[in-house]
Amino acid sequence: MRKRLFILSAFMLAVMFASSQGTSTIVSFYSKSLHCKKQAVIYLPPGYADNDSVGYPVVYFLHGAGGNHESYEFIAKIVDELIFEKKIKPVIIVKPDASCPPYESSMYSNSTLYGNYEDFIVKDIISFTDSAH
Repeated sequence: MRKRLFILSAFMLAVMFASSQGTSTIVSFYSKSLHCKKQAVIYLPPGYADNDSVGYPVVYFLHGAGGNHESYEFIAKIVDELIFEKKIKPVIIVKPDASCPPYESSMYSNSTLYGNYEDFIVKDIISFTDSAH
């Protein structure tokens, strides 16, 4: 009987967790600072679509050198678990693409070689996120 109860409990937890997962979407937008189209991954927490009038904090996750907006895809799963376990409150996560040629890393600074990547983060991505969500 204990084994059945454990299996049933594990199944119920799995169903509850599956229904409490957020969504990640790749979005495209025009960056005035870089004069080109850029992308970002936006993670919306579970329940966001049902209650979009709630103000959620936003975390801007900046990828490392050689990465892009699709790097660190495991973050959504970790955030889902933390929200499910009530260790953190629901948040929106924005992962902008700051990859750029020729060396694939802007270091999030304005430069002649790469363009205005600091402005891209501080002005464009924040403005886009605020207007979209």
